[in-house]
Amino acid sequence: MEEIKKMLIQLMEGQEAIKIEIGSMKNDIGGMKNDIKKIDFKIEKLDKKVDFSLEGHKTNTEQLNRIENEVSKQQEFILKKVK
Repeated sequence: MEEIKKMLIQLMEGQEAIKIEIGSMKNDIGGMKNDIKKIDFKIEKLDKKVDFSLEGHKTNTEQLNRIENEVSKQQEFILKKVK
C-alpha cells in the first residue's frame, strides 16, 4: 500500500511538471505567432516594393525602346541627307 502511495505521488508530481511545461510551451507558441505576424507584414511591404520596382523597370524599358526607335529614325534621316 505504501508503494502505491509513492507511485501516486510521483505521478501527481509528474503531472504538475507537465502542466508547467505545457504552459511554457503555450507562451512560446504565442510569441511565435506574434513573430510570424511581424514577418508577414514585412513580406507584404517588400512585395509591394518589388512590384513597384518591377513596374518602374518595365516603364523604363518601354521608354528606352521608344527613344532607341526615334534615334534610329533620326540616324536614317541624317544619313539620307548626307548622301
